[in-house]
Amino acid sequence: MDMDNLKEPQFSFDMLYVPPFTRQRGFDAKTLTNVWEPIVFERKKSGVALLDAVVDCLIQREDPRTVAWKNGLKASNLSVMMVLLTGLNLQEFTTKWKMRLIGELLRHTDMTLKEVMTRCGYTSSTTFSRIVKKEFGVAPIYFRKKLRQRGDLWKYAL
Repeated sequence: MDMDNLKEPQFSFDMLYVPPFTRQRGFDAKTLTNVWEPIVFERKKSGVALLDAVVDCLIQREDPRTVAWKNGLKASNLSVMMVLLTGLNLQEFTTKWKMRLIGELLRHTDMTLKEVMTRCGYTSSTTFSRIVKKEFGVAPIYFRKKLRQRGDLWKYAL
């Protein structure tokens, strides 16, 4: 299959990504205190069962290759389908999901680095630090420190 002659992907990553947050920090002017307000988020499904199943796996922090196995496909076939629909293969889509999640958790929560690492599926702090540095240009602790100076922390909760 000649991948160079494919049309624009039908679904962008941003159309499919689901933020992990369930509450947003607000301010109660009457009591002069911070309050946590629930976030109402309506996920729009793509209508493509396998693609929606991949997104469901990522939301539930499961391996998206299980979608292929449960549907009698090879992971490589699912990956080709992902390229056709999103322009990213399964591994690229999963990695991009994790990088977005890491960035949001470091930016907007008070989770420890170890909690962020574990939530995003990493077991080695060395690997996690290397990946974050490659993606964001600095180690996780400095990424958060930079954001702390801007006041972006503790905006959302899980």
